[in-house]
Amino acid sequence: YFIGGIGLAYVSDWDHSDWKDYQNDKDNFSNPLTGAPVNAFFKTGLGLAWRPVTKASDYRSDKQSHYTITAEAGLIHLCDAGFAQPDKGINVITGQIGLKYNPDDNEVVIRGKAEHLAHRFTIDISASGGARELTHLDDTKYAVANANLGFYFQAADVYRIGVGVDGFFDNSFSVNHIDCNHNKYSGKYDHKDFADQIRAGVCLSNEIVFGRVTTALDGGIYFVNPIDVDNEKFYFRLGLKYRFTRNWFALINMKTHGWVADCATLGLGYSIQL
Repeated sequence: YFIGGIGLAYVSDWDHSDWKDYQNDKDNFSNPLTGAPVNAFFKTGLGLAWRPVTKASDYRSDKQSHYTITAEAGLIHLCDAGFAQPDKGINVITGQIGLKYNPDDNEVVIRGKAEHLAHRFTIDISASGGARELTHLDDTKYAVANANLGFYFQAADVYRIGVGVDGFFDNSFSVNHIDCNHNKYSGKYDHKDFADQIRAGVCLSNEIVFGRVTTALDGGIYFVNPIDVDNEKFYFRLGLKYRFTRNWFALINMKTHGWVADCATLGLGYSIQL
């Protein structure tokens, strides 16, 4: 089975007051991994479960054992998505072997054939915003925003696939980016025009639906990219949506370039059922 989770995590030792006084990791006497107490939490992994079955003459009366043996391996990642620097992130490899006990004497369930799914097309319109720091040498919070127009197809009860158009705003491109070892931007830029703070792209969306809650993994390519920072042509987005009505939903997104988090945003969206 697959293990997946997304949420928030609290990091107690996050004070980095002396970090910004230095320009080299070896001179840091605090936590270089995260600059904020609240971080995004991601968990993924694979697991195996074995539960013996006692066979009966009538296969519909087969009994499952009270015990289940499990084995799991996974990865946990924490980061503040660039909201505060430093933000190298925390990665933890996990593994466990377990034994579960179920007091119920369960019969094996024979599932009937699934009903035909009524496929549905949906247009989602959303907007979100947030803030980020540029480097550990600058405490300034720069505004970021994302607007998305997506066209989705409900391929299964728990899965949607879609294509969309994104618009991104990043106010950090209005200042001269500092060139230092801790800054992922390798060059210096001094673009103060509003147009230089805008990016646009097209994306492919994949969503897993659990009732009102939806998790999303999107991948896209920029077609408007006035400042090509470190050859960032592709972007990815991890998202979580909660539908509080049939049409309205809240969302939280984290955009990345490869394995490097760029920013996190919070916002609202509206669905149009076709």
